[in-house]
Amino acid sequence: MIGKLPPDQLKKYILDKVGHRREEVVLGGSLSEDCAVLKLSGYTLASSDPITAASSGLGKLSVEVSVNDIAAAGGEPVCAILTLLAPPGTPPEELAAVMEEAEATAALRGVEIAGGHTEFTDAVNRLITVTTVIGKADRLITSARFSPGESLLLTKTAGLEGTGILAAEQGERLLRGGMTAEELRTAREIGQNISVLAEGRILRELPVSALHDVTEGGVFGAAVEMAQAAGLGAELWEEAIPVHPVTRKLCSILGLSPFKLISSGSMLIVSPKPGEVQRSLAEAGIPCAVIGRVEQAPGVRVRSHGATRPVTDTEDHLHQGRGTVPDPKGGLK
Repeated sequence: MIGKLPPDQLKKYILDKVGHRREEVVLGGSLSEDCAVLKLSGYTLASSDPITAASSGLGKLSVEVSVNDIAAAGGEPVCAILTLLAPPGTPPEELAAVMEEAEATAALRGVEIAGGHTEFTDAVNRLITVTTVIGKADRLITSARFSPGESLLLTKTAGLEGTGILAAEQGERLLRGGMTAEELRTAREIGQNISVLAEGRILRELPVSALHDVTEGGVFGAAVEMAQAAGLGAELWEEAIPVHPVTRKLCSILGLSPFKLISSGSMLIVSPKPGEVQRSLAEAGIPCAVIGRVEQAPGVRVRSHGATRPVTDTEDHLHQGRGTVPDPKGGLK
């Protein structure tokens, strides 16, 4: 089959899998409507991400990564528009499974899947998704408005998503390298904690200057992106960056840096009042560490054991861990 699903299959495998939960969504997806209708107040936020390299958890990732972008802008996600592109011959049940996972994640995050598009096409050789999440905000927080002397903070630990991906894909290799079965299970569980919505809701009420969810390139890559956008620099303190013991062991076995490993689920924060930020997050059970400071001189530098070195390479180490070469035209998202 090439082209859109027939109406009966679209209803059975796609539309019947999603529910209505947001009053801002006046009209959601249906057989006869091509547009969702929203009624929002304040600022309207939008973020879109493709998921092109997921070997599992496609529905979950499709929602989480774009919801994270809204949270990192100080917004509340409202709805998602989800496009599924499948190679010919893909069983409709496989599409339904992705939709069920996406809907479960959307429900968990309080987001409504309000529409999208589903198509079989020979332009792709694996199932991919493109998700646009619409959100609202009373206060905008960008990733590039901050000043020298402010503190850099990180929620949770470095390399969260990469730990889960590599634990799922490289399990036998990791076990041969000395990781125990229990550690491997822990690594997979760590990789499920990829949402920053909880901290985003707290941080938008706090004295923060900038937020950035840590994705490709890890903590070092996120810091470089923020510094370049602001035209400033930063010093990171390697020993202060929290790393889960199983992430550290996984990276040691695979020869990777946890600081250059994709880390959806961690938020990089710039604040003039780091103590207040840490206290508020701690009350919600979210760990947060001060990992550096903003500097006037451009460039990101890392201080480790008394020595300082520049960050010049922001390529994500996930590709190295997989034994693959990254596509120069795109990445994980």
